[in-house]
Amino acid sequence: MSKLFDQENPVFKTMSVVFSLIHLNLLTLVCSLPIFTAGAAFTAMHRVLWRLVRHEETYITKEFLDAFRRNFKQASVLWLCALLSFVVLGVDIWVVRVSSSGVQHAAVSMLVIVTGVVCAFFQYSFILLSRYEYSLPMIVRNAALLMLGYFPRTLGMLLVLACFGGVYAIVGVQAIPLVLLSGVALPQYLCALLYEPILKKLG
Repeated sequence: MSKLFDQENPVFKTMSVVFSLIHLNLLTLVCSLPIFTAGAAFTAMHRVLWRLVRHEETYITKEFLDAFRRNFKQASVLWLCALLSFVVLGVDIWVVRVSSSGVQHAAVSMLVIVTGVVCAFFQYSFILLSRYEYSLPMIVRNAALLMLGYFPRTLGMLLVLACFGGVYAIVGVQAIPLVLLSGVALPQYLCALLYEPILKKLG
């Protein structure tokens, strides 16, 4: 019985990560409710995820709230830029889809690719902001370099996010319980496993 509660026990480790992700997911969702604070919440989430994937002991709520306050201004600017970009791309995709143009499919495919590039860029931007004290121009520059320089990992993160997004879209409202439990933190945790080696190289 004592082995079951041993912190080195694989089952114990897995359950610890699961409960940590549920805790982190709820914090992220609650702090994202006003919408305009979502960028700061997303940045704070990555700060905690960085600790989790490195198996470092952390007080999730304290770490999250500290990062939320510390990065609020820069994260909000990034989030507004991201939100505007996705709204514009979403409108463009909708307009092209309802048009009768002969190049409709090619145009939609191109816009989907552009959306993926934008998603990857802002993913790296929030990750860098959560980890380093960079200025926004430096974050933008380094996010673009990492996105291209580590393309296989970038593609891996996009596939993870696309798979989860596709499942949520197909399941619909029945996915709400999963989203509330770990629907945001879980896919980002898998992404963190991919980008952690990059941060380790950066130091």
